Amino acid sequence: MGSGKIVMSVESSNADVDQENVREKVRKAVFRLMHEDRKIPDPKNLSEKSGVSEDLINQMYPTIEDLAVDITDVLDANLAPQYEAFPEPGDLQDMLAQLVEIRIDLYEETAFVRTYGEVSEHMFPRIREKRAIRDGLFRARIFEMLQPHFGQKTDDMAAQVEALVSWEFWRHMRNIQRLSEEQTRKIIGNLVQQVVRAP
Repeated sequence: MGSGKIVMSVESSNADVDQENVREKVRKAVFRLMHEDRKIPDPKNLSEKSGVSEDLINQMYPTIEDLAVDITDVLDANLAPQYEAFPEPGDLQDMLAQLVEIRIDLYEETAFVRTYGEVSEHMFPRIREKRAIRDGLFRARIFEMLQPHFGQKTDDMAAQVEALVSWEFWRHMRNIQRLSEEQTRKIIGNLVQQVVRAP
């Protein structure tokens, strides 16, 4: 009986490894689809790209939300250094200029991925909640950066700065107004500096 349990444990362990290997193939296919082909992943094109059968993909991800959550988890992990980048403490004007550059670099590098994430946020509560938590942490860091300079006015200042360096504002400038990256950087940088100079 004891040896039987060991065999079952090994078999279970091997199955876990096999399933993780399959998931890794699917995840790599996600990146190729999004970065190279500029396509939104779905079971059919993931199967074609990964070599994993569509039936197996559907078995691992019973709903489209399960697939979307796994994809965004992997994307978030890979983009963590960019999301977590923030100016070092120092002169206020320098920190704000760095903040604008850091965020625009992030948006320029990850625009297609973030567009996928935005669609997923509208459709799936679990992904929407994750975005809200990430945005809340970013908002808190802006508040902490500005508080020594603005005291009781920090709430208003932080709200304005956050809005100006947001994905939504960048997307409006680039996609709706059709401004170049250089124009967008200049305008957002100027607006942020104007906000903090206002009485």
